[in-house]
Amino acid sequence: MSERSVIIVGAGLGGLECGLLLARSGWQVTVLEQGLQPGGAFQTFVRGGHRFDTGFHYAGGIDGVWAPLLRCFSLDSLPWHRLDEEAVEDIYIEDRKYCHPSGYGRFADAFSPLFGAAPVQAYLGLLRQVGEGKGHDTVGVSALDYLSALHPDPAFARVLGGASLRQALSPRLPLYSFARVQQAFIQGGWKLPGGGKTLIDRLLSSLEKAGGRVLCGQSVQEILLRDGKACGVRTATGESWFCDAVIADIHPSGLAGLVPSLRKSYRERMASLQNTRGVFTTHILLKKNCLPYVNRSIHIHRSAAGIWQGEGMMVHYYVPSDGGSRAEAVDILTTCPAPPEDGYAAWKEQLSAACIEQASQYITGLKEAVDQVFTSTPRTWERYTATPGGSAFGLVKDCTAPHLTFLSPKTPVPGLLLTGQNLALHGLPGVSMTALYTCSELLGKQIITDIL
Repeated sequence: MSERSVIIVGAGLGGLECGLLLARSGWQVTVLEQGLQPGGAFQTFVRGGHRFDTGFHYAGGIDGVWAPLLRCFSLDSLPWHRLDEEAVEDIYIEDRKYCHPSGYGRFADAFSPLFGAAPVQAYLGLLRQVGEGKGHDTVGVSALDYLSALHPDPAFARVLGGASLRQALSPRLPLYSFARVQQAFIQGGWKLPGGGKTLIDRLLSSLEKAGGRVLCGQSVQEILLRDGKACGVRTATGESWFCDAVIADIHPSGLAGLVPSLRKSYRERMASLQNTRGVFTTHILLKKNCLPYVNRSIHIHRSAAGIWQGEGMMVHYYVPSDGGSRAEAVDILTTCPAPPEDGYAAWKEQLSAACIEQASQYITGLKEAVDQVFTSTPRTWERYTATPGGSAFGLVKDCTAPHLTFLSPKTPVPGLLLTGQNLALHGLPGVSMTALYTCSELLGKQIITDIL
């Protein structure tokens, strides 16, 4: 074989991006996906003639800090729709509303009168530092502790953490992880008409043009080794595929079942890591011309204390397909524990009704505008993405143990690499960055400098 070959297990965002980078670098790329469609958490589904998203709703920094990264994957030229610059998000904490604008200047103007110029400027300085690729020493610092020390009023930390459906908040969330997400959104928020499918279709097209291929319905049962090095995979049909390297775009704990000889200490470490909670989504198809479209996201919290415990909900408006001013569909998302084994259908119906009821207290006319309701739960996520427990944000990152919870793409098996949201950061930019670092193990570290 004149060219090097790689098999990528899983056609999620990270797997497809790794495939594209390697195919463009001359590698022979085959992506094997066990599901019937690629995309992972970026999959979509159609109900009532409308295309709904599962995990992808909006992104930050498209024309800012993440622009070079998205450009390398040909994702910068998608038909991105910019959210209101004066308020990317409305954040309701109990009975008070805070508007989160885009732009450092707008942010300072909005929050300095509330909390003072000094803490706001210190916070913005941190975001600039992280955006410049610095601040890695903050992985061992609690984001909540940092914000609390910056300003004695608890409202300061609660407001800045109020957009909690961006990431999994907890008192042990590393400041670096928090700031990485925040500094992207302060540069602007963006939705994508067509949602995750638009993005995944672009990656599939680019990968095919580069000579790669994606095969769905191919369940990998074992990663084959030769002299201790990954040399291929065996699928459920018994077919063996051979290659020079294997990249696994799967949950790290899944390696145990694919590599029986995997080192015990590594196996136990992966099994011991905690997953973030899943997301329950109420997908609502609206009656025509009944609800105004709002070009921002809305975050609602019943209590201020619950923000850092993962409580609250986000209302996402889909960009109208006709470019008009009336909403066609919305999603209401809230994190939740594992669904009950018994009474699952009733649980979904009750939780969905409760989400609509609460959101209706902040969005006039929402309840009356509901036409059809569909739901997805952590169990749905687990079924379609093979993510344990339907975890929405990957593995929990812990500032008290960053060396354990931030994972390297390298595994104990030579020639076997990991990629995806579980390694470092989640979301479109985080997974894209991880894909770049994964590929650098095969293409050399210079690729990071060349792209960024």
